[in-house]
Amino acid sequence: MKLIVLALVALVICSCGEDSGESASVERVDADTLYYLMPCDSIGIDIGDSCYVFGDIWARCAFPDGTTGVLDRSTGSVKFYSPNGEYIREFKPLGSGPGEFMTIDRLGCDMLGNIMLASFYDRKLAWFDPEFSLIEEVMFTSGNRGGPMRVYPAPDTGFVVVTSIFQAPDSAGCVVALFRGSDEPEIIYRKRLTIFDQFGEYQVATSMIFNTDQYGNVYISDRSEDTFNIVCYSPGGDTLYCIDQPYEPVRRSQEEIDNALENARQNWIDATGSTAGFNWEPPEYHSSVSSIMVDGTGRIWVKGGGVDTLYKVFSGTGEYLNDCTLLMPDWQEIGSWSVNIGPHGIVASTDNPEMYPVVYMLEKVTEVIPSSE
Repeated sequence: MKLIVLALVALVICSCGEDSGESASVERVDADTLYYLMPCDSIGIDIGDSCYVFGDIWARCAFPDGTTGVLDRSTGSVKFYSPNGEYIREFKPLGSGPGEFMTIDRLGCDMLGNIMLASFYDRKLAWFDPEFSLIEEVMFTSGNRGGPMRVYPAPDTGFVVVTSIFQAPDSAGCVVALFRGSDEPEIIYRKRLTIFDQFGEYQVATSMIFNTDQYGNVYISDRSEDTFNIVCYSPGGDTLYCIDQPYEPVRRSQEEIDNALENARQNWIDATGSTAGFNWEPPEYHSSVSSIMVDGTGRIWVKGGGVDTLYKVFSGTGEYLNDCTLLMPDWQEIGSWSVNIGPHGIVASTDNPEMYPVVYMLEKVTEVIPSSE
């Protein structure tokens, strides 16, 4: 029963859209410079060659050789494109055998170009080499652990994963841990526990935002509405440094609360067939940190506070550098985007596009403002 509740609660929590954001106006960083993320190329068409028509873009990732991988949940496949946006090949590991998935919801890569896939519902993690041969697979079989809710790559075909956990007699929560070759964690970076409840409030109370960098360092922030804090851990689990910033809580609009509640209710109905047992209330305030990503230079990109197209950028030692604003085309009449900032590039796609799905390759643009003196 706990695992059933876990799956349903995960559907509810995912409706909050932690990695997507709404359009925001450009904000000036300082008196001299503005920083933007802007599209430099795109992949995707409305009608035509099926290699360029997407159904449901669930994840996107820039690879070391300059290619872009796009996970399309409607086909259960990952399509790969050249740096110029030309279709190269497709990987479709559908099935129930080793290295196969019924559904795929996570995509990543390492510095060697190996491909990481994961599935919450299959409770499975897998690494493949660039020729799509299975390297390693981890199945979560314990009834005391849920499926992988979020997964990021670690060196040497490792996985840094957040899962729900249950501990006797009545404790439950979330844990961020490294897995490699087994469903038992090799290193636990952070574990948060509270009292178990059948409606999954324990999962909300103990949730965490996290990510990894190319060297295996792990960045974790407890989901909070009133404090801004990120801790960087070494691959072995030692604390390297903390990022603390002043923060004023930002209240969600009533429209945002109503939309989150309706999305969560619909997910519950889709999963159970009725509203019986649904007892989830959206948070009143935005999370101070909703996403952490690390680029190829080691810079840490953080967004949150309800302005999800404005990133705070920190150095690899946690020093604040600047803000950077995401500027995306508005031809689809939509203001919601999912962005992946990683060691090999920056890619983005639309969430629930009004027209048709498109993947954008982004670049950082700096604008110097002439002095008035």
